Amino acid sequence: MDDVTLVVDRLDEKVYVIRSCDGDVPELAEYEVIQRLAAHQML
Repeated sequence: MDDVTLVVDRLDEKVYVIRSCDGDVPELAEYEVIQRLAAHQML
């Protein structure tokens, strides 16, 4: 997981695009940035 670079762009309210720069699709729930976004949406 450490060798994968994720790029997260906000497109609109509650709409994000997540790109993986190495071509593989990682388990997104394991990434801190995804956890923070999900927690923020739950508030």
